[in-house]
Amino acid sequence: MEQQLFLTEPLPGYRQGFQDLVRDYIEYREAIYINLYRPALKDFQQYIRKLGQHRDGKELPYHEVPYSTYWLADEDGNIYGNLRIRYESLPVYGNVGYDIRPSFRGRGLGTLMLSLGLQRARDLKLERLKITCDEKNTASVRIIEKNGGKFLERTYDRRTRLYVRRFLIEL
Repeated sequence: MEQQLFLTEPLPGYRQGFQDLVRDYIEYREAIYINLYRPALKDFQQYIRKLGQHRDGKELPYHEVPYSTYWLADEDGNIYGNLRIRYESLPVYGNVGYDIRPSFRGRGLGTLMLSLGLQRARDLKLERLKITCDEKNTASVRIIEKNGGKFLERTYDRRTRLYVRRFLIEL
């Protein structure tokens, strides 16, 4: 990947790139992300509006707090990942959620995306971020640690029935 990658807010001009990302999740049968992003295939403009509402604290999903969404993109409009920064920490999952599309994993994009996201979090005036991942997701553990994450604890998420590792990143 030779192009410069950057974070962008969701914009209409990225429709094709984001829909390609969704199709990637469908091809790899990753249900959690399919369910989260599939609405963008049906009505992309509405999907973008919904993300704006979530940023503004409106029409939030159950158990969610206001958050900003950013996409890891290149100059050609390709989208490689999603990053969500919550303005306040959720009890289990903290301030940050992120994912890299399956066909581009293992190339350092998660580390880059989180690093770029830390600057966005500073711009949002956040002083520290709590971030978690499934304890079996060793790639995500490395991404978090490479970005300064300090292990806090291991906890059980009753909703997903998974153990997660929680980290703290001081900004």
